[in-house]
Amino acid sequence: MNNSWELEYKNDLTIKILAFLLSPVLGMLYSLYRINTKSSFIILFLSFTVFGFSLVVPETETDDYNYDSVRYRAWFEEAADDNVADFKDKFVSYINFTGEHDFYSSVVYFVVSRFSDNYQMMFMVVAMILAFFMLKSLRFLVREDNYHFSISCLCILFLFMMAQIEKVVVFRFYTAYWIAIYSMFNIFINKKKEYLALLLVTPIFHASFFILYPLLALYYFIRNSYKASVILFICSFAFSFVALSIFTSIVAFLPESLSLHYDSYVDIDYIKRINQGGSGFIWVVRLFELLLRVVVNVMILIFVRKYKDDIQSTKCELLYKFLLILMAFVNFTFMIPAVGSRFVMFAFPFIAYILLSCFYRQQYRNLIYIFAGIFMFIFLILPFSIYQIPCLKFYNDLWGLPFVFSSPIYLFFNYVL
Repeated sequence: MNNSWELEYKNDLTIKILAFLLSPVLGMLYSLYRINTKSSFIILFLSFTVFGFSLVVPETETDDYNYDSVRYRAWFEEAADDNVADFKDKFVSYINFTGEHDFYSSVVYFVVSRFSDNYQMMFMVVAMILAFFMLKSLRFLVREDNYHFSISCLCILFLFMMAQIEKVVVFRFYTAYWIAIYSMFNIFINKKKEYLALLLVTPIFHASFFILYPLLALYYFIRNSYKASVILFICSFAFSFVALSIFTSIVAFLPESLSLHYDSYVDIDYIKRINQGGSGFIWVVRLFELLLRVVVNVMILIFVRKYKDDIQSTKCELLYKFLLILMAFVNFTFMIPAVGSRFVMFAFPFIAYILLSCFYRQQYRNLIYIFAGIFMFIFLILPFSIYQIPCLKFYNDLWGLPFVFSSPIYLFFNYVL
């Protein structure tokens, strides 16, 4: 692992800056060429920031735009009327578990609304925080000695970055997600246990991350028994049918604010509505959902098969063992859409890193191409999202084609000033 940045080349830096000034998308794409340079990360951070303040959100949900960002805009605009006393009352209710189930968004709404009533400023701020932890996590991948500009490494990069900047429309969960990923890489790869403190505050960003507490406890309890982790992973398929009743029983004992939050996850009508979907070609969606679940688990089974030869006694061993616990939980809760289909996203950065660090040899290249190719097909071709996997159409719905050809200077003056 190389902890230093690659050397900058003057011509490369010039092209990078010009590309960004022409279009944040162009700057972002060109930065992938020499991504392990400091300038590339700066350009990526600036590009993601532009994505944030260029997000146009309607005042009310429509058939074409029914994302969480509509509610975020409304809550931000409501926060403009709050004073310091109101904010303190909300905080006291939060820590007493009688108010909001997480508090990060409330802090953002209150602070930003002190100096601006423009909701796009709020999305700029949350995009910057999201991008910061996203790029801090990405640094672990691109500083690996095996990483270089090639098709196979770009495939691994795509897998690692499955939660992309479009997640700014659901920034609460995915800010917590990238903070958790960054913390876990430090804990399991760098063996810095002090990052447990950072990991344990992620429920402030999204209440669902309290789930990580029992998962971490289980990991530390059985981490010295590899066979127990594998058995747990295998058995998770068979016992998923009882997940709903167990989860419902646990929710009943939670504090008020948390129980209200998790009640929505286990609401029978909600689960039926999500699982039944709509009409027409909904069977295509269900087919791809099944395919993706199978593909991810097949990859984990390959890791299980190759553990002694390729993973044991490497720096990835602890990360891989936690991945087994995580995927056991994901398989166990897959019938609960708001849980299993969200937390499966954690698998992608871990799988990508293990592929690069332990399996980046010629004999495994086809495996990398096939695994990444399935998700690239979903991203580029499918006109709908599968679980939380991004798709190109989603980007088009949020920003539109004109954004691709717009200068960040024009976008800043148009949306911020």
